[in-house]
Amino acid sequence: FLITTPETLQSVLIAPKLSDALVHVRHVVVDEVHELFESKRGVQLALGLERLEAKTPHFQRIGLSATIGAPEEVAKFLGKNVKICNTEQKRKLNLTVEFVTRARGIESAKLRAQLHLPSTTVARLQRIEEIIHQHKSALIFVNTRYAAESIANGLYAIESLKHGVSVHHSSLSKEVRIETERQFKQQEIKAIVCTSSLELGIDIGSIEVVVQYGSPRQVTRLLQRVGRSGHRHYLEPNGVILPTDEVDLAESIAVCQQALAGELEKPEHHFNSLDVLAHFVAGIAVEYGKIQIVRVLEMCRNTYSYHSLSLEDLKNVCRQLANSNIVTMQEENNESFLLTRGTRTKLYYYENVSTIPDQRRFFVRDAATRKNVAVLDEAFVSEFIETGGIFIAQGKPWKVLSLDDREIVVEAAGGITAAIPDWVGEEIPVTMETSQLVAKVISEKTRVRTGINIGEPEEKILAEF
Repeated sequence: FLITTPETLQSVLIAPKLSDALVHVRHVVVDEVHELFESKRGVQLALGLERLEAKTPHFQRIGLSATIGAPEEVAKFLGKNVKICNTEQKRKLNLTVEFVTRARGIESAKLRAQLHLPSTTVARLQRIEEIIHQHKSALIFVNTRYAAESIANGLYAIESLKHGVSVHHSSLSKEVRIETERQFKQQEIKAIVCTSSLELGIDIGSIEVVVQYGSPRQVTRLLQRVGRSGHRHYLEPNGVILPTDEVDLAESIAVCQQALAGELEKPEHHFNSLDVLAHFVAGIAVEYGKIQIVRVLEMCRNTYSYHSLSLEDLKNVCRQLANSNIVTMQEENNESFLLTRGTRTKLYYYENVSTIPDQRRFFVRDAATRKNVAVLDEAFVSEFIETGGIFIAQGKPWKVLSLDDREIVVEAAGGITAAIPDWVGEEIPVTMETSQLVAKVISEKTRVRTGINIGEPEEKILAEF
């Protein structure tokens, strides 16, 4: 067995000894195939599988996913003559949308003063507290890492949750994430505030309820997240959505209606991505040394991602790489060939093996334990971080002791009010269909099953599905 990523596969394909071992591959399983279908990582994987096909023809391709909006298209992406097997019966979903606006008790006044939050936000924090105490285990999903830190910070301020909650997102260090997963699985904590980092199938034990803070924005995202609970064939997924305002409420209802009707978003795919193609061309040059460009075109057109690629577009990419001294183009007997330039080609290939955009990031290290705490984007560091300053990570305050070009050294701080890191490019898009349904819900002031009207000044608006 080889468990790997699209990026590592690219490296293995040109590694002399490892690539030789690939001739024995008989099956390739692409887990969470819907995630790859919508990204350039998937395009890169499609080309990588064609390169693998040249080494070991006719291996079986298997794609796995719990939420696919267009299975026919994803099947074409995976390969030719792919059969679609729907192995899961439609499970009932227990979905509740709760619009909580009024905080309760003396505790709420203390939280408002301590955290400088509006009453409505405190009300939602109190409702999360109730849900956590009513269940054995809970995941609280949010849509951004900023929201994860903010909500975790608020929940830590509630005395009953001080040691029962943790936070999980991709900008926390690997050590912190693994420790959080272990604590939850061993029931040392009852809840995790998380982003899409826990959306997929990481084994963290049994989950009784999923809370979605704010609209899930997408049907597939809602099903993926709520599906983390009741993860046995005899159990039912259990989800509670807590909208943040009236429009959020309408959107949450619209998404739930689509989920129950089985109307998933149709995923978008990147066709003829020339940047990924350039990397593929360099890899082919390294792998073969010298190859006909029409043969390269044939390999590209075997994929769904490049089935309409023209010879002229491929040649233009090759010419650009040749002009940059990355590869060589050669004409022989009215036929075009692609050749490697040795070390220069390999260097370009390895330096550009990932399609994930590079961003300058700073590692945050705890001075006491010397362990990594989090990773911060350059924009936040330049605006908010200075020696002696305080910021929030893991939902807890940290004081900056020193910083350099790569690392920020911190220690735990006492004050709970501080700047929360903001990470760019995190907003989840909403489809036209969902937007139109939201407009309909708002214009008709649709009555949900409890008979509550959107817009009514109720302490708690409840919609059950």
